[in-house]
Amino acid sequence: MTAIKTEFMSKWFRSIFLISVLILAGLTDTAKGQNPSFPSDSGYKYSIREIPADILKVIVSPLEWDIRDWLTAGALLGTSGLAMTADQPVTDFFAEHKTSFTGDLSKYGLEPWGSGVYLAPALAIVYTTGLISHNEKLQFAAFKSAEAWLFAAGAAQISKQVFHRHRPFESPDDPFIFGGPGLSSGYVSFPSGHTSTIFATATVWARVYADKPWIGLLSYSLATAVGISRIHDQQHWLSDVVAGAAIGYWIGSTLVPSNHRKTRSLTVTPCAGDGYYRLAICWRPQ
Repeated sequence: MTAIKTEFMSKWFRSIFLISVLILAGLTDTAKGQNPSFPSDSGYKYSIREIPADILKVIVSPLEWDIRDWLTAGALLGTSGLAMTADQPVTDFFAEHKTSFTGDLSKYGLEPWGSGVYLAPALAIVYTTGLISHNEKLQFAAFKSAEAWLFAAGAAQISKQVFHRHRPFESPDDPFIFGGPGLSSGYVSFPSGHTSTIFATATVWARVYADKPWIGLLSYSLATAVGISRIHDQQHWLSDVVAGAAIGYWIGSTLVPSNHRKTRSLTVTPCAGDGYYRLAICWRPQ
């Protein structure tokens, strides 16, 4: 009976996967309208040759942050720190309410999105659809999503080697065990790599299709569900997931920056007349 149920759940979630791919592939956007996330003359240009430059762009991005960016980063770090106070009760809650259905839902419906088992072929199909339909926007979204996924996976892995935090199933009664820097493959709970990668991808889709809010809502809902599944499976603490989401958002938003804010500029214009000289100064903040 268990084998039959598992096979049924596997087929069910494969069907969900295919439906999700079809939804993504349907974003052909034949109208080719202006996207408020980009300057009107930027287009959707991308190239594999730009990947090294994009890596550098992500690394040095904090140097270009303004006060609002730093406040956002501080708020995210603070939230992750605050989440540590709830790590134990949240983990206990999911352990007490775990069922065979939620286990199958996590195993077949959510975890594969964070690991890339579903996401990689989905992006390949979407990118191919963009090529066939000559849709540069769809190609751009798929390419940048894959790039964001790889960058987020790398950033998460580096962080894991720095902290070496014990996973909930490794130390179920103590969320504050950190081993410190090292190259060991064990004790790599902080941050959540699955959450980092799926949030990076979700941010790219939300930014590229900012003119279609439902896409951002769908993307972030899936990303949040993946993060929750990692807590459910006792693979991560709550704070691991919050930190992973922050990393993913940072990388996704760096690769696909928003253009909603005005450009900051300082303009100095000299003025001269009979007997006077003046400077007209205009400051336009972000």
